[in-house]
Amino acid sequence: MVEKIDDFGAGFHKPTWEDLFIVNLVKFPVKFASGLAWQTKYWIRRLQKKELNDDERAILTERAVGHVNWELASDEDRQGMIKLELWVKENFLEWTEEQEFKKLSKSEQKAYKRMKRGGSKDHLE
Repeated sequence: MVEKIDDFGAGFHKPTWEDLFIVNLVKFPVKFASGLAWQTKYWIRRLQKKELNDDERAILTERAVGHVNWELASDEDRQGMIKLELWVKENFLEWTEEQEFKKLSKSEQKAYKRMKRGGSKDHLE
């Protein structure tokens, strides 16, 4: 049965030769060097107070939401995430709360809205 399934979901797949430890060990220096080069260019641009380019926005957003969420999102969702500037902590917290709200049932959403609207005053008294 496992032989017939290529993708097990949740980021798991049938192992290939690229998954071997020795292959990853050989690829590591290249990945590390390219990541270090990108990070260096990013910080130089930050020190020069230049605006973020599209590549930087995409990478910062992917880091904020996580690789799995980024890969599962459609291109439209990715563009929406980038526009929300989720690498800014306040924006990310608001987006996370919004995502959690979407997971609630209708009755739980109503209760949550009531709590948000009037509940905060009750807690202060």
